[in-house]
Amino acid sequence: MKNNKPQKEFKKKAKKPNDWLPDGTDDKKHTLKENDEWFGLEKRLGQPRILKNIFFPKVYDWIHKKYKDNLDNFSYFEAGCGHGNDLRAIKKKMDNQGRYLGVDISKAEILHGIEFYRKKENTEESKKLFAQGDLRNLKDIYIWDKKRNDFSRPSKLKNNEFDLIYMEAVLHGLGHSQKTLKEKRESAQLMLNELYRICKVGGKFFGRANIFNNSINNKQQLEFLRKTNNWRFIPDFKELMKILKKAGFKNIKTNLSPHKKAKKYPDKKYLLKFSFLAEKAA
Repeated sequence: MKNNKPQKEFKKKAKKPNDWLPDGTDDKKHTLKENDEWFGLEKRLGQPRILKNIFFPKVYDWIHKKYKDNLDNFSYFEAGCGHGNDLRAIKKKMDNQGRYLGVDISKAEILHGIEFYRKKENTEESKKLFAQGDLRNLKDIYIWDKKRNDFSRPSKLKNNEFDLIYMEAVLHGLGHSQKTLKEKRESAQLMLNELYRICKVGGKFFGRANIFNNSINNKQQLEFLRKTNNWRFIPDFKELMKILKKAGFKNIKTNLSPHKKAKKYPDKKYLLKFSFLAEKAA
């Protein structure tokens, strides 16, 4: 006997994975537009941080020991250069000798920096210091095209190109458009793999990143990020060391310091500043 009663349709709600996190593209203040900057970065114009890094003196001595009085062969790469504050600072520190390149996903960030510094430098020459691209794939970047007046000329970075690679507060931003911790972690790993690839054998990689302190476990970290609607990828000490080593970096030196804004901002309550110096060993 047939049952002629209409069948009820049950729409099951999609269950979010256990490692689900907020997606930054859903938050208007963190959404990147063609002519906009990342939220809050305009305050950093003209404020380099590289020279204050605890490992910079060691890096500086290493560069001069390697190249002595001839810095023309020295090469520097900056991952997530933004306005180019740090790139300009180290270039000046090295008496403008050597090769310098900064890559950022935001053309607007780079151009804002060029406009800010235009009275102090040759604008057309400055544009050659930067490229637009995704740090997870440095075989596909765009350098300045003078005819098109834009970062639109395809280029790529080869293996073993740079002596020194610098990254300041960039790692966490790679989680912007991913919705799970796994995806954010994979995104960060891809970038570190690329930085290892373009680093010369014997070259150095240093910088700073935000990490969780050891007062909360992994489950609590996830809940905290959700509660504060924080889309960033923020590892703890062990996890960051793991992905650095997985990329291939060795002889990793570290320094931990309190986050200066931890007391004032709830979303930085459990964070530390992780400074590091690593090597692409032979």
